[in-house]
This record gives sequence, C-alpha cells and structure tokens, in this order.
Amino acid sequence: MSRSKLTPLAVALIVLLALFAAGCGGSSKKAATTTGSSASITAPSAIASAGTLVFCSDITYPPEESYKQGTTTPEGSDIDIGSYIARKMGVKARFDNTGFDGIIAALLAKKCDAVISGMNASRSRSSTT
Repeated sequence: MSRSKLTPLAVALIVLLALFAAGCGGSSKKAATTTGSSASITAPSAIASAGTLVFCSDITYPPEESYKQGTTTPEGSDIDIGSYIARKMGVKARFDNTGFDGIIAALLAKKCDAVISGMNASRSRSSTT
C-alpha cells in the first residue's frame, strides 16, 4: 500500500478528529476531565479511566515513526505528536506496532483508541467509516 507524507499539523488534526469521534460513542456517561496543570484536553471516559491513550502505528516509517536504534522504544514526529496529545489529556501514550495494511481494521476492532501513522485520506479509506 502506498504511503504519502502529511504535515505534522495534518496528522494532529486527523488524530484529534479520531479522538472526538471516539468520544461521541453511544454512552450516556459524561467524559471525565483529567486533572493536573498540563491536562487541557478532556479525555473520553474510557481513556481517562484506563490512564492510557493507545495508538495504532506502523512503527516502520521513519522519520514519522520508527524504533530508536537497538531498542524497542518508538520515536519520530508521529510519536511526539501522540505523546503530546496524551500528555494534554493527562494520560500516558502507548504505541502499538500495527501493520499499515491492517491499521484501520485494528481501529475499527477497537484494538486502539486512534491511529497515528503518516496516513492520508483516500476513497477506499473514506468508504470504511
């Protein structure tokens, strides 16, 4: 599958839209507001109670996402953006390495809360939502 480059701002907007959509689920419970001086985004209740924002990310695409050489620690611009969003929610970020071809299916199967992986909109992706 072909991948194209997105600006960090575009990726951040995609992630925020995905989080907003996740927060608009069928629950009547109000989303929890995180505490702390660095938290300024209201996390959906499931994310707030878990204390972790889980991203599906194909961690094989530097400089957006890759592993620090010789480690299993993810790094890159997408990792920085995801970590920043989680920090603003007052939770930790976790990045699950997910093959790019299955990344949307993993999100739809609720294996993660959001996707952050150098992705752009396409007709085939638009038809899955």
